Order: sequence, then structure tokens, then C-alpha cells
Amino acid sequence: DDQHDDLKGRVTHTQIIPSSCGSINYHSTHVAGILLGNGSRSEYHGGTPQQWRGVATNATLISYQLWSTLSELERDYNDAIENHSISISTNSWGAPFEFGSVSYNELMSELDSIVRENTTVASRRVTIVWAMPNEGYIDGFSWGRVGEYDGSKNVISVGASYSDLDEVTCF
Repeated sequence: DDQHDDLKGRVTHTQIIPSSCGSINYHSTHVAGILLGNGSRSEYHGGTPQQWRGVATNATLISYQLWSTLSELERDYNDAIENHSISISTNSWGAPFEFGSVSYNELMSELDSIVRENTTVASRRVTIVWAMPNEGYIDGFSWGRVGEYDGSKNVISVGASYSDLDEVTCF
């Protein structure tokens, strides 16, 4: 949400995204706030000034519409690297799979190539971070879930668990 007070002036949308896609929503605003929110709404929500701010409060965000082909993925990463000088790409979406059910595939290979500075896609290295699914317990299954893109060898996959419980988060 490029109009959110914590993010204003630091979010660039690269495409006009139909509202039916739901790309400007609570989840994406939440993730952006964790990354680069300046905390200006903290007092309004009951906190102290700048209490709830992101980890990189001077950073900017370049937002892309979800790609559907490898060529679109390559185009978007090339644009982000060459025209916006990104150094980190963060992704917080994807479908969960049971551990071992997803084999290394062409998409994972492409993401690995981007990280390794494949000159056909990008002229310099970029770090790619992908969020692991946080579904917690689903159908009696808990630990051992990976996302469709978390199997890339050079992508940093992150997840969340409760610090005081032996379980994956439910959010």
C-alpha cells in the first residue's frame, strides 16, 4: 500500500495491477512494514513513537505483479536489477508442499542463476529471500513444509516458529 503512512514515498509499483488481483492487501502491507516501515503509525495504534518500525527504515520497495512464465520472471528481475539497482529481492507468497514432494525444477534453477549473476538475466548479483509457508498444522501435518520456490539452492528461505512452543506459527 503505497499510501500507508509508514511507507509513503518509498513504494514504486511497476505495473498497474487490477484490484481483483488483491496485490495491495493486508499481507503485502504487513510484510512491507516489517521490512521498511518507519513506525509513524505506532502512537496511533497505542505504541510509543516509532515503536513498531521495520528493519530498514530508509529502504525503498519496488513492487512487481506476479509473473506466470520464466520469461516474465527474467524480465522483472532484470528490470529490478538494471533500472532500480536492487540488492535484495524478498518474496512472501507461494503454495506449501510436504517436505520432499517438490523436486528441483526449471524455476528453482532460474532463481539460482539470478543469485549467481547469470549474465543472461542480470549483470550483478542479487540476494533472493523467500518466505517458507507458515501454515503450521494443516490436516494433522506440521513440520516439514517447504514452499514451491524454497528448494532453490542459492535462495535464502526463512520461516517462523513460536519461541515458547514446539510448533510452526499459524499465521
